[in-house]
Amino acid sequence: MLKDAVAVVDIGMYSLTALIGENGINNNFMIRAITQVDHEAFDETSINEGKLYGALESALKKVSTSAKARLDRIYVGVPGPFLRIFNTEQRTSFNRARRVRERDISDLFDGAQKSLDTGDYEIITRSGVCYYVDGNLPCDELLGVKTSLISSYVTLYGAQKRFTGLLRDMLRNLKISEVYFIPVPLAEGQLLFSKNERKQVQILLDVGYLSSTLSILAGDGTLFHKSFNVGGGYVTAYLYDKFNVDFEVAERLKRKVNLSIHKDVGNYVVVYGEGQYTFPVGVTNDVTRSILDTIAENFDKALLNSRVKLPHDAVVSLTGGGITYIRGGAEYLGGRIEMPVNIVAPKIAYMSKPEDTSSLAVLNYALNQKFY
Repeated sequence: MLKDAVAVVDIGMYSLTALIGENGINNNFMIRAITQVDHEAFDETSINEGKLYGALESALKKVSTSAKARLDRIYVGVPGPFLRIFNTEQRTSFNRARRVRERDISDLFDGAQKSLDTGDYEIITRSGVCYYVDGNLPCDELLGVKTSLISSYVTLYGAQKRFTGLLRDMLRNLKISEVYFIPVPLAEGQLLFSKNERKQVQILLDVGYLSSTLSILAGDGTLFHKSFNVGGGYVTAYLYDKFNVDFEVAERLKRKVNLSIHKDVGNYVVVYGEGQYTFPVGVTNDVTRSILDTIAENFDKALLNSRVKLPHDAVVSLTGGGITYIRGGAEYLGGRIEMPVNIVAPKIAYMSKPEDTSSLAVLNYALNQKFY
């Protein structure tokens, strides 16, 4: 049983992170236990249930033992590839002007949800892009506002039923019956951008190991969401094929790549075990650029399909553990998509790394957000 802390699971496409944490001072977290377990449970078309269950069981056992806590409630982060958003307008009125209560907000979202055909997706949470009261007065926070009419544009987040059903079954088998699902892109937006920053459109690109997710955020909602199957692990895989070396050598080589040097000359040197390997900078950088080109092409296509009107000075915020550590990678990607790209990470002491964004975002959301 956890009193002030929560247990969360962040399921990435290559690794799974479980942690138990609570709010600390100065907008920090107190992490009571954390572990990461690699898995090979996902490919482009299927889920290996055995591998996913093994990683989940191992991770939860480790954090439960470390924190000396019995887990009876879990918050699960749903990654971008298993999400779909539904945006809709909704109006609600009262017979007289009065203060908006939590029940009124819940009823507003219920009304929006009733009009939707979500198909194979289960609505896991709802949030607002913007609200207006008494016709045309913008409102950041509805709770407690006195009004007789609310107009809203809201986002409903759907998770694939096969994903939520599978996780519920697995957690039930682990004696955990209370499960909440959190859309990772929404949680990342809440963590990375202040409420004032979210009044403007924010473009967030989370590049992971096997997949990437583009989210266009506004207010507390999402205007557009798209995932595509390419990430930093593709650089490793291509280097592995190109040079016919051990996969760990290819991974270490990727982490030495520097695209900011002006001339692709010389060699990268990788030490692994008792061996030392050299790789030509030019060939290695060309392989890396080819994957970044693919990410850029998918980004451009998704942005075009979004039909979201962006400000002329729009900036792409890049996070995740896929390519943010490649020196010069953000600058190269920015040149390809013709937009500035800034690397962003949680503003958390000792945990301010882009690869920590998703797990800390799920923790932050679980601790601080209301689930309407």
